[in-house]
Amino acid sequence: MVNPSARRDAPRDQLRRATVVVRSTRDDGTTWLVLGSLVAGFAAYGFQFVGGRGLGAEAFAPIATLWTVQYIVTAIVLLAVEQFEVRAIAAAGGDTVVLRRAWPVLWTIVILVSLAVTVTLGAIADRALLGLWDLALVGGAWAITTGALVMVRGIAGRDG
Repeated sequence: MVNPSARRDAPRDQLRRATVVVRSTRDDGTTWLVLGSLVAGFAAYGFQFVGGRGLGAEAFAPIATLWTVQYIVTAIVLLAVEQFEVRAIAAAGGDTVVLRRAWPVLWTIVILVSLAVTVTLGAIADRALLGLWDLALVGGAWAITTGALVMVRGIAGRDG
């Protein structure tokens, strides 16, 4: 048999634990990260909606292809680079010196990803980019700049 007073205390305990979790997320920047992600998601949707309506489906197709490649490459490869940096710095007690040996490898990954994106988009340009070969270069340039951004964010993540 369950003690009736234990039942009354359970919601209070749950509220107390929830309050601790909410306060901790405010202190560590999680709230801003979530808000930033929401704003970015709605902005991306707005961009695609306006671009698709403004240009029409066929003219917007190459942009949608680049957008899709961006999300796939970022989610699979580039965010992994960022997380590696964050975890390496955290394991070193916040010291970024630990990354000096890793940077040549990380930059090699970013450059190879950029080249792979450029070559892949160039190979499918006739079908996926409506024959606009120069968009393959745009995809490669995007990959290397995003790679640089995630490497900087990985270092900056030590403060969060």
